[in-house]
Amino acid sequence: MFTSYVKQVIDCAMNINQKDIDKVVMLLDEISTTQAGVYILGNGGSAAIASHFAIDLQKSGHARGKSIRAISLVDNVSVLTAVSNDIGYQEVFSWQINELCDSKDLLITISSSGNSSNIIHALSAASSKGMKTISISGFEGGKASKLANLSLVAKSEPGKYGLVEDSHSMLCHYISSLLRLK
Repeated sequence: MFTSYVKQVIDCAMNINQKDIDKVVMLLDEISTTQAGVYILGNGGSAAIASHFAIDLQKSGHARGKSIRAISLVDNVSVLTAVSNDIGYQEVFSWQINELCDSKDLLITISSSGNSSNIIHALSAASSKGMKTISISGFEGGKASKLANLSLVAKSEPGKYGLVEDSHSMLCHYISSLLRLK
């Protein structure tokens, strides 16, 4: 069963468009030459990937002497719970974007379905600020893939969260490794 699962993850990951991955790497490399921030977010397993990806981007920049100011918007529990309680969970990321970001910054959303309301609100907030946006999603891409400037979709059957999340983790490691080489 393990071999079959690994093959399914590889098939899911191989659905991601390589040219779009290259565009994301070029954009992140460009960002590393500025003081712009890269803000990353997601829910559940995607939140864990977002947190991990932020660290990998910071480390990839450090290794090559080009700093990437990558910040995960899922890591401040006090902000997440305050905004969720006081305003609503759908605004948990858009509120932070409105408070922290400006037009030179980049937003990366990670969502298996690409349809979570807080992800959609975050993309809308970033767009209204003039930020560039990247959606990393699964299944058929969801609304997020249509709203973002760049979209990376690990296509799979709906509901195959494990395959999509494992593909996203591989993708983020791949992007970070490419940036180390630049």
